[in-house]
Amino acid sequence: ILQVVAVDLDTGNNARLTYRLLHQNNSALASRIFGIFPNSGWLYLRENLDRETQDKFNLIVAASDNGNIQFNNSNTCMHYNFIILGTPSQTATVHISIEVLDTNDNIPVFGKKSYEFNIEENLPRSSHVGTISAKDADYGSNAVIRYHLIPNNTSFRINTITGQIFTKESLDRESKQSYDMIAEARDQGTPSRSSRVPIKILVTDVNDNSPEIVDPQEDVVSVREEQSPETEVVKVRAVDADAGENASISYSILKGKDSDGYGVFSIDPITGVIKTKIILDHEERTIYRLTVAATDGGRPPRQSVRKLRIGVLDLNDNRPTFTSSSLNFMVCTI
Repeated sequence: ILQVVAVDLDTGNNARLTYRLLHQNNSALASRIFGIFPNSGWLYLRENLDRETQDKFNLIVAASDNGNIQFNNSNTCMHYNFIILGTPSQTATVHISIEVLDTNDNIPVFGKKSYEFNIEENLPRSSHVGTISAKDADYGSNAVIRYHLIPNNTSFRINTITGQIFTKESLDRESKQSYDMIAEARDQGTPSRSSRVPIKILVTDVNDNSPEIVDPQEDVVSVREEQSPETEVVKVRAVDADAGENASISYSILKGKDSDGYGVFSIDPITGVIKTKIILDHEERTIYRLTVAATDGGRPPRQSVRKLRIGVLDLNDNRPTFTSSSLNFMVCTI
């Protein structure tokens, strides 16, 4: 990595230096990763560095000379004479700060394995759908992320910087209920690294369609006279292109001048079956007008109406009768 060089102006062993790393508090990682050659002062790596684990190390290197104290003695008449040569070993220290530079060794990671968003139909262009987000453990441009939709989508666009998704057109649930796409997050390293995530966008329904009464196909239906009440006349059926409650239909008979059969017939609000409420008599009335409504469960609800004519069919329930109880004739002869 680098060479630490110390200078000692002494000579001989007093000028020969030995280098070592000093232990510090919380320096177990540094001691495991770094080593120093004692004679040359070259720092070296014992194992690979990972900036994402620790991006800076503070080391203390000590340089000690080889000076020492030597004793020369002579023993004469129980008296000791000492000759001291040299001085104790001297040590100098230096603080070294090592910053670990980043390489683009991490891919962007999305916050979710997949994304799902809901958006109402009929919203204007450039409506916000949702936001995706990814993070990169690298540093600098290696951690700068740009987002893209794959393939380029005709209905949606994405802000390459923020990851916000917007519509490019007004959506119609009745035309398409969901969209599936892939988003890519790519960092700006060299070479760049990327990851992808699936996205599903569900178009939720708004009550923009009215029920359509499809049955009966004809506006004129009939029922025989003299039938008991609760006789089934016809079944009304409607369809609604919406979904959920917006497509839930209830049936009713409207009261009004164009619906003189209001009190004569009933309709089941769920099945749409029209039945008689009284015994009908062709001789009293031959046709009834009925206004039928189909209303969905949306908020606000939407409604369609249909005008029906119900004819009362005649039965041979009357025998012939004379207009007078007796007849008088005059016969002339020639």
